[in-house]
Amino acid sequence: MPTASSVGTVLQVDISSTLTTIAGVRNVDFKSPEVEFYDADDITDTFVEQGITERTSGGSVSFEKFYDPAAATHSVLVGCINTPVIKDWKIIWSDASTTEQDLTGALKNLNQKAARGDALMEDGEITITSAPTLA
Repeated sequence: MPTASSVGTVLQVDISSTLTTIAGVRNVDFKSPEVEFYDADDITDTFVEQGITERTSGGSVSFEKFYDPAAATHSVLVGCINTPVIKDWKIIWSDASTTEQDLTGALKNLNQKAARGDALMEDGEITITSAPTLA
């Protein structure tokens, strides 16, 4: 079974029409869109049948990174919270073909944390606002 290392995976954000790698990212978690279902049974059915609406939700991306207030990308992320805006994002996976996942979404939160024995860290979540084409 082929496997690929996570080393080299990057998360990018649009800064002035250029996708720029966010500095110090340690983890990226892409939650793909979910298919929307509805109950398709009536009152006489003994089993709850599920139908699909043929719609999907956007999904989300969460990430963890080193907290570095001097990094240019940190300023952009803070700006996305201070003035919410929809931006272009990209995940470049480190597989053999460097698969790219293009996304459009808004930064939902950006949290800083300090823990004994660890570096200062920051995590955030991007809510995907348009249907991505899955890679």
